[in-house]
Amino acid sequence: MIALFALPFAPVRASAVVVTTAKQQSLEQWRHLTSPTAEAPRVLVKGNRIRFYFQSGTNVTGFDAGWSHVRVPTDGYAVSSALLRWDKGLSRLPELTA
Repeated sequence: MIALFALPFAPVRASAVVVTTAKQQSLEQWRHLTSPTAEAPRVLVKGNRIRFYFQSGTNVTGFDAGWSHVRVPTDGYAVSSALLRWDKGLSRLPELTA
């Protein structure tokens, strides 16, 4: 009877491991690209979106985030936060348009 209860939860645990691994890979990539010896990224901001583009040789890596204001008691300054997401499908830097 115990085995029957354990089976429905097995896929949930397996997917949770994959999500944690993907987050860890994104974090490691961000740390590598923002190390003190790395080149500065191209950063594009529009509205509440920000995109970071890192180019090394022929490889391009991008991170994307959208921020929102946090309701935190502040005195004289604003607080915003964003969750960076690694754009793994990026093949080249975007063209800049005026």
